Amino acid sequence: MWQSGSYMGGNTIPTGTATAEVYWEDVHGLIKSSSDYNLQIIGTGEDAKIKVPINKTKKGNAVIVYKVDGQIYWSWHVWVTDDPSNGSTYMAYDGTRRERKNGTIEIIPANEWKWMDRNLGAISGWIS
Repeated sequence: MWQSGSYMGGNTIPTGTATAEVYWEDVHGLIKSSSDYNLQIIGTGEDAKIKVPINKTKKGNAVIVYKVDGQIYWSWHVWVTDDPSNGSTYMAYDGTRRERKNGTIEIIPANEWKWMDRNLGAISGWIS
């Protein structure tokens, strides 16, 4: 999303007071945040990380936002569930490429393809 990222439409994120917060959550207390829903930002600039502690006794969805001077510049969907890693390893297209942080473009190796065992938003793989 940063300087060379196409997601920002060629624009950079301006300097200013950076904050991160829980924008919404479908289960209250899913994300452990301060009373005003703020989250801790560790580091600065492109090396910054948002600490998103979760309540491991709950399952659900939340959206985390990154703001500069109160304006949202980016958001992430956080999906807290049981372990969905037993999905298919089906690879739909040969030669699919990805771009690394250093700008290197490479083909995604077949052994790195993994699909979840559920639909987006589901909190378990079981049909009820």
